[in-house]
Amino acid sequence: MRHTATLLVGLTLAGCQGAVPCFQFPYAMSPEAEALAGDRAAPAVEARYGGVVRDPQAEQRMTQIGQRLARHVSEFPSGGHYRLLDSNELNAVSLPGGRVYITRGLYARLSSDGQLAAVLAHEMAHIVSRDHFKPRCGCCEEAIAREQAADTRGARYLRQAGITPQAMIEVIVLIEDAQPRGWSDTRVRSLRLSMG
Repeated sequence: MRHTATLLVGLTLAGCQGAVPCFQFPYAMSPEAEALAGDRAAPAVEARYGGVVRDPQAEQRMTQIGQRLARHVSEFPSGGHYRLLDSNELNAVSLPGGRVYITRGLYARLSSDGQLAAVLAHEMAHIVSRDHFKPRCGCCEEAIAREQAADTRGARYLRQAGITPQAMIEVIVLIEDAQPRGWSDTRVRSLRLSMG
């Protein structure tokens, strides 16, 4: 997931270059202001990935799983929005205010609800950590550190929702070819250590 201001792979795959706007505000923002920032950034993100695919079944599945996770993440904005992007890239992107996007390419590769939950949990972790408002990563080490933190927090969300955290490892391995070289192994090692 090439996260940038956000992602999973941001799993968000956050790479050394970003695909999502990074808002840089030195002060705390209200939930309403964060939602507004996400609303304003959404058209550019959606255009970057070919627009939103209207797939009621996929949206319902993502929303149900997202809501299941959100019940265990008190800091996540209420009323999250889950959408599918019309891109073959393997990516997920999130925006302030609870917008989570998954590309069609990544969605098609996910073989279970657990894996989908892992992607959503990773993106939720970026939102809760307010990674969108942090300065852009100046180096790959900082970028991968943000991804590792989102992996760890996302795995905790999975566990709290009764979903195996192993699903996060499965997704990281699944998208290995879409990440910078060596990131998959580093992220998996870090996540295993954090899981005990």
